Amino acid sequence: SLLSFLALFSSAQKIVEHPEFGIGTDAVFITKIVLTDSETALTFKVNLEPGRTFGISEKSYIQIVNQPDTLFLIRKEAPEPVNGWITMPEGDLSYTLYFPPIDPKTEKIDFGEVSSQPWMIYDIVINKPPYSSVLPEELSGNWFSSETGKWEYSFFEKKAITDEMVWEYVSVKKQDQLWKITLKA
Repeated sequence: SLLSFLALFSSAQKIVEHPEFGIGTDAVFITKIVLTDSETALTFKVNLEPGRTFGISEKSYIQIVNQPDTLFLIRKEAPEPVNGWITMPEGDLSYTLYFPPIDPKTEKIDFGEVSSQPWMIYDIVINKPPYSSVLPEELSGNWFSSETGKWEYSFFEKKAITDEMVWEYVSVKKQDQLWKITLKA
């Protein structure tokens, strides 16, 4: 007797929708990351006025935070550039860049473009580690002046940024309704 069967194999995948990140740009942001056994896909949404132009570097890369290896672009799904530039249409524009696979347990990656106008998105969260900081999580992030709207401080899990310097936390204490954050350079 002959026994036959059909086996369907599916690639394991991890999807991260609207990943958090540390520092980036407001012109382009990541809407989705898909990790499979064969590749890492980052989908970007462009936030530019219609008629503006932008490029996608063939030397785009990702790098696992605190790891030395740089993983370069292997393919892309994007509008075809004209003379090296893509013109922003009316409405939304998204594109997807593909890189070699990374471990799905990776916590954070950086994205960068090597070009005449390089740019980065740092600390893109793939797997959020447990929060462990002297700073309460609700205080973390970028803080802007309520009077001027200008950036004042950035408080991250391990470091703070203000006055054009990176600082370490000495102490964080709540006094009545205010927080007292002591920093050292």
